[in-house]
Amino acid sequence: MKALLQPEKLFSLTMWLVAILFAWFLMGFGGLIIRDLPLAEKNLTPDQFASPQLLSLKQTKRNIEIDQGVKSDQRDLLQQSLNAAQSQYNTEHVNFENWLATRAVTQQASQDIELIDRTKRLEDLKVSQVENQQKIASLDCQLLELSQQSDQLYPQYSQLEQASNRLYERAVFKQEWKVFGCRLLFILPLIAAALWLFVRHRKSKYWPFVWGFIFFALFSFFVELVPYLPSYGGYVRYVVGLILVLIAGYYGIGWMQAYLAQRQLTAKAGENERRQKLDHIVAIKKLSAHVCPSCERQMVDSKDVISNFCMYCGLKLFRSCPVCKTRHNSFFGFCPTCGTENQDDTTLKVPQ
Repeated sequence: MKALLQPEKLFSLTMWLVAILFAWFLMGFGGLIIRDLPLAEKNLTPDQFASPQLLSLKQTKRNIEIDQGVKSDQRDLLQQSLNAAQSQYNTEHVNFENWLATRAVTQQASQDIELIDRTKRLEDLKVSQVENQQKIASLDCQLLELSQQSDQLYPQYSQLEQASNRLYERAVFKQEWKVFGCRLLFILPLIAAALWLFVRHRKSKYWPFVWGFIFFALFSFFVELVPYLPSYGGYVRYVVGLILVLIAGYYGIGWMQAYLAQRQLTAKAGENERRQKLDHIVAIKKLSAHVCPSCERQMVDSKDVISNFCMYCGLKLFRSCPVCKTRHNSFFGFCPTCGTENQDDTTLKVPQ
């Protein structure tokens, strides 16, 4: 059974490969066209919409921030030096106190010079601490002045920046709609052509090219158009999404109802009439999957009961050859054992 269908499967896979390759080349070609459209997207920056006064204030603010960073780094270094000097001074002071206690016991005149040196070293460390403290205090004053200057600039700077941002956001919004509109003018005819091809020519002799173009149109819509749909707070995208879901749901429900109605009509028709409407290749495939070709319900077999008819719709599924008595698929044109033709199946639909 499967061996008989291998050439058809191979041909079908080859045609689908042709459709995919055709769509892939169309996608690449269409992407190049869209990328080179005259209304291509441009890089916009807020500075392009800033007034000269705002640019001047922004430069002043930037200079203040740079100066603050430099002076803050200087203060950190001085604070580290001050901490090191204080630690060294404390150590030297402890050592000096211990040395004085020892000298008070010995009372040696030769130690007077060392006393002067130790005292001088402590004084130098103290002077170094005071100098670092003064420098830190000076830097703190400078940082405070810079902070005050920045605070004075903030009201005017904030007002001008808000006005500039409004102009920038308006320009970005216009550009988004311009880019989307340009892409829409290019892609909308593709979608319309794809719908027309799907309705009229999806089963034609050149169906691989039809489906390849349909794949290309779907790719263009979902990849080249939808991501460029302006957000506008999310409203536009959600509205478009709702419309697409409603359309898909409407037609999906319609197709499902039509399918169920057709199944009901098929169930009411006679067994011979239903057999005549079935493609025998499709029927054989469904029977191989243990599915009734007519009502498409799962067949139930057991060791005690051999099903020759569908238990749901009564369609004849298997027959016995009148010559060799071999039980075989009722949609076979010939007996697979002796080759006897099934005369009562000559009305079956055979694909050309």
